[in-house]
Amino acid sequence: MEPEKKEDETFTMSKADFENSIKLTLESFVKETGITKVAEVGIEAKKVLEKEHPGYAFHKSLIDVRNGGGAEYRAKVMTVGTDADGGYLVPDLTEARILEILKTAGQARQLMTVMPMTGNVLTIPAELVKPTVSWVGEGVSIAVSNATLQPITLTPKKAAVIAALTNELMQDANPDIGNYVMKAMAESYYIAEDTAIFGSATSPFTSLFYLSNTFGATTTQAAANAVVAPTYALLVSTLLAIDQAKLLGATWMMSRSVFALVKNILDGNSLPIFSPASENVPATILGYPVVIVEKAPSSATVNDKVYTIIGNAKTSIIGDVAGMQFAVSNSGVVGGTSAFEYDLTHIRLVKRTAYSNGLLENYSALRAGHS
Repeated sequence: MEPEKKEDETFTMSKADFENSIKLTLESFVKETGITKVAEVGIEAKKVLEKEHPGYAFHKSLIDVRNGGGAEYRAKVMTVGTDADGGYLVPDLTEARILEILKTAGQARQLMTVMPMTGNVLTIPAELVKPTVSWVGEGVSIAVSNATLQPITLTPKKAAVIAALTNELMQDANPDIGNYVMKAMAESYYIAEDTAIFGSATSPFTSLFYLSNTFGATTTQAAANAVVAPTYALLVSTLLAIDQAKLLGATWMMSRSVFALVKNILDGNSLPIFSPASENVPATILGYPVVIVEKAPSSATVNDKVYTIIGNAKTSIIGDVAGMQFAVSNSGVVGGTSAFEYDLTHIRLVKRTAYSNGLLENYSALRAGHS
């Protein structure tokens, strides 16, 4: 089967047609020349044959094509790699998901008590002093001793963020950019919440690691040692500084960098005070579970900072107001830019939360000393 020539001298054929053309060409060439092997053709004879017998030249070119040569007879094909040959028809591909930075978020809500709120300030009565019982003799008056209460106040604070996106991006993006933005906003909120609760500041809340908190006990490193330098003796002192009844359900809380220092400490018998987790048993330090709190003060902290706390975190309370509220709008002005004029969509997150350290008397803290 002779291939059909086109005006630009290019053609296409199937593999079967290609092999059949070789066969027919070779049969024709052998019949006309009487030569059974190409190798039998001498140099001069080849020149004559190439000039006078097109079948020989075509056969030779087909062999060249098969061996990677024969550009003059090679079939022209459309390819992805060249735009003009079809590359424009194949769009760039975008994976239908966004690779996200993994961060620990929402640790406070995992460890502490979360209490639903309506939005108003909530006051929770808490015990401050128990009545004192005394021993008295017969006929002796009994002393009066009342319980004293203290208020734990939960005052909601508002956190918010707005993201602006073009409507073209909202409509055309793969994956769904709107859902991704809302998910990212929620995660960012929980990271901000952990920072506010586990930090050492007083705004928006008085944080758990705030230096001036009145803990049940505070163990302080030597004044000459202002860097974070936990020792076996300091950790034991921190553990034994409060009533052991307050340690029911207690957990060590410290940053990752502080934990890196603590886990290698040995006790008086040269045994590690840290036990790694196994099956359903959590990792422990001196027999109590340890939680690495990402937003707790780091080991780089110096000069009067609390860097390790032990206690039952359920003592502290998070007041949750009406969940997390999202709003989507394509009108209004945000940051001086009109969404309607610029064809934008704004996504807004608003979250109201309250927090109290609760009964700090149930915590024991370890802090760095003065420089």
